[in-house]
Amino acid sequence: SRTHFSPNAPGDGAFIIKNSWGENTGNNGYQYVSYYDSVIGNIPYVGDYNSLNFVVDCDNVYNYSNIYQYDSVVYVYKLGDNDGQYWINNSYTIQKDEVISAVGTYFVDDSEYEVKVYVNNNLVTTKSAKLTQAGYQTIQLDNLYRVRKNDEVMVVIGIKQNISRSYIYVPLHDNEYPILSANPKSFISYTGLQYENLKDQDTVAPIKVYTMDVAEFDTEVDVELATIRITTNITNLDSDAKLCYKINGEFIKDSDDNIIFMDLTDSDSIVELTYATDTLTGSNATLESILSYKGLNITKSLEFNPRKEIRLEIDNITAYLNTPVSITVNVTNQDNEKLTGGYVVFTDTNGDILGQSDVNEGISTIYLTFDGEREDMLSVTYFDDNGELLAENTTSLTVKKHDVIIHIDDISANPGETIALTATLTDEAGSNIDNGKVTFKINGKTLKDTNGKVIYVKVVDGVASTQYTLPGNISGTDLKVQVIYSGSSKYDSEKNESTISVNPLIPVLRCEDISAGKSSQITLKAWINEGDNSITNAKVVFKINGKTVKDENNKVIYAKVVNGVVAVDYVLPDSMNPKNYTITAVLISSDYPRIEDTATLTIV
Repeated sequence: SRTHFSPNAPGDGAFIIKNSWGENTGNNGYQYVSYYDSVIGNIPYVGDYNSLNFVVDCDNVYNYSNIYQYDSVVYVYKLGDNDGQYWINNSYTIQKDEVISAVGTYFVDDSEYEVKVYVNNNLVTTKSAKLTQAGYQTIQLDNLYRVRKNDEVMVVIGIKQNISRSYIYVPLHDNEYPILSANPKSFISYTGLQYENLKDQDTVAPIKVYTMDVAEFDTEVDVELATIRITTNITNLDSDAKLCYKINGEFIKDSDDNIIFMDLTDSDSIVELTYATDTLTGSNATLESILSYKGLNITKSLEFNPRKEIRLEIDNITAYLNTPVSITVNVTNQDNEKLTGGYVVFTDTNGDILGQSDVNEGISTIYLTFDGEREDMLSVTYFDDNGELLAENTTSLTVKKHDVIIHIDDISANPGETIALTATLTDEAGSNIDNGKVTFKINGKTLKDTNGKVIYVKVVDGVASTQYTLPGNISGTDLKVQVIYSGSSKYDSEKNESTISVNPLIPVLRCEDISAGKSSQITLKAWINEGDNSITNAKVVFKINGKTVKDENNKVIYAKVVNGVVAVDYVLPDSMNPKNYTITAVLISSDYPRIEDTATLTIV
């Protein structure tokens, strides 16, 4: 009768089934399943939760390849609790490359649950729901998650029951039966924070992980100028499959408006499809690869730019008058691949075509010679072989006279010395300049000849040189040299500077021999000069045979130099007998080092 079921079945009639657990289960090992039941059993919320089978939902449409589990027989434990929640946690080591597709466990009422799946400690998905049917539930994940051999998969299931405020009913492995692993990793928590190792209690949580052997595939898109080439690599295909594509949500179809399906039978396949991009607009498109396989439609998406981005790279152009210049454009795509084919047209601001060149291995080059200075914009336009515009760019074009680089060395010389002022002149490429003239300035004054005319020095084979004699009345100073190139029709004007360092002179001191009679008056004289300059800021002391000459008051005579000459009148003492004596003149000055000269005094 239908009234023997709780809740009551819609009508009478039932299957009688025998449970393999033995006579202690159900009615001497037998149980009833209503004709109207879509499951293999039912649990009335009365009495012992272990008196009947769990409900097993038979609506699952997927065929799984593998299962990971530790439990073999489940027993429902009644535990004291005040919030009706608990968490179970199992970890499994993956045995081969496959995909996780579902998890399963037991529920004793219409519980609320939350499933979290971790792969190698990384959370990959979360799923939660409220059940409408108690029993064993296979929870299909929203996506398939590929795992590799030896990956560690952990499943955490939080369950909130709606039975009692004082108890929870926890399905766990019956420890009277063998656990399916010698080292299970299975835990339980009543707070969601601290977990107990169920292995220590000789039981495990009944969490199942279902996997499938699913083929792997990857799709790449190569963008050409007017088409895209779609390539899909499929591996580990273990049953027949079909492959199709969508672009921006629309199926790719043939000329008869039929969806293009590729039949796949080999375990490893490569599928290629060419698609014209003339219907695609914008710079972004989405390609979906759809593999119909084992009752699944597995979709992978990628985004791509359907337009072949062509890049024309050209530097700013600086050209020199009457000198050939090469102008090069680099032609590449967004993948930095060098393109071949088509041609580039070079035009100026007025639209005049300066040249045209084919593109070969990413390069298009023209050669030009300009006879006039100009500041312009250069346009480069890339066409395919059919004359269709593909890309364009602009750059600046400057045509000018050659730059001039002048080099002149610093010089060190003595007062009155004749030196060569030599400048070397080259252009920006290091080539010698062979025309034009140069003038030189010393301390701002232009060099002139004896007739007062400016000296113009011709530039020959990159060199301009002239002679210059330093004044004899300068020393210990620097002179600024300027070399000025006036330019020409081909070369720009330029100038540069250097320095002449004039060495300081050491003064020359000279005294003269004297012949005099005994006890007579003599004049001790000395001459001091620095080149052409007569020294005045100095004094001289005379000595005779090493004894300093003194006045009648026995004070040393310091004779002041006037216009480079010094003279001291001196009366020879009676003690000086006829013979030769040495006269020594000593220069004393804060501006010069100590200088001496000697002469002979002869007393007759």
